[in-house]
Amino acid sequence: MYTRGYGDTRPLAPNADEAGRRQNRRVEILMVDEVPASPDTAKAARK
Repeated sequence: MYTRGYGDTRPLAPNADEAGRRQNRRVEILMVDEVPASPDTAKAARK
């Protein structure tokens, strides 16, 4: 398992209101065999 934090750089919704901020407070867990070299590699692993 590895972790990578993106903070406010990759929001799912606009942070303009409470509903959007609520959507952006999240933890995503991705199970992989190896640590991806980049975030784009992690996206490819999800498919």
